[in-house]
Amino acid sequence: LSATYRLVDSLSFTTKISMLYAWNKTIHDYLQLIPSNRFENTLRYGFGDLGLCKKIYVSVTDIYISKQSRVPANSDYAVPPSGYMLLNANVGFSVLLRKQLMNISFSANNLLNTTYRDYMDRFRYFMDEPGRNFTLRVRVSFGTPNHNESNN
Repeated sequence: LSATYRLVDSLSFTTKISMLYAWNKTIHDYLQLIPSNRFENTLRYGFGDLGLCKKIYVSVTDIYISKQSRVPANSDYAVPPSGYMLLNANVGFSVLLRKQLMNISFSANNLLNTTYRDYMDRFRYFMDEPGRNFTLRVRVSFGTPNHNESNN
C-alpha cells in the first residue's frame, strides 16, 4: 500500500506499507522465508529551478522493518533477527548540458549507523548489514532530451 499527500506545493509526504502473511494449510504452520512487515515514510521538498540546476529536491526517509515472528518452529539455523529502523537522506537535481539531460543525486543511507541483520539476507547468519554509506549517481539520458523526465 502506498499513498502520497502533497502538504503544500513543494512539500510532499509519502507512506508505504508492505505486509505479507503466508500460511501453509497442509501442515497448519507459517511458510518459511516470508519478508517482515515494512513501513516507510518519506518527506520530500522540491526547490524548483536555480540557474542551470532544474528540479532540485531534498528528501528524508525512515524505514522500519519489524521482526519476523511468523516462522515455523525449528525451521532455520538461527532465530529471526530483531526489527530495526533506518534513516536515509537524498538530494538531487537535473541539468541540461549540450542538449543532454543529466540527473545527479547524492544519497546517504543508514545515517544513524544502525547495526542490524535482515531476515531475508542469507549472510545474516554470519555478519551484520553494511553501516552508513553514501552514493553519488550520475545518469545521462542519450537521445532527444525530455524535459518532463522525473528524478528517479
